Amino acid sequence: MSPELIAILGVGIALAVFMFHILRRMEERLRQDIHRSEERMRQELHRSEERTDSRATSHEGRFAAIEARFSDMGERLARVEGLLEGLRDSITGRQAA
Repeated sequence: MSPELIAILGVGIALAVFMFHILRRMEERLRQDIHRSEERMRQELHRSEERTDSRATSHEGRFAAIEARFSDMGERLARVEGLLEGLRDSITGRQAA
């Protein structure tokens, strides 16, 4: 082998090793970036779930209050209907059945 061929092969091998090393470092950095992005997404999703749960709990309380008000209004309406029927019967002179 001539010295020139040995030098060319040496440079080629050195470049291949250098490129392999650079690519491995880039791959590791990319994996780290992906891992950090995944972690940030998990944290944001967790915070979003907490906010949603908090809102749902708040809405449940409001719905329970509205349900209680409707129940109360239903009872009041039944009393008013009873009073009106009694008033109607007393005006028309009918006896309650």
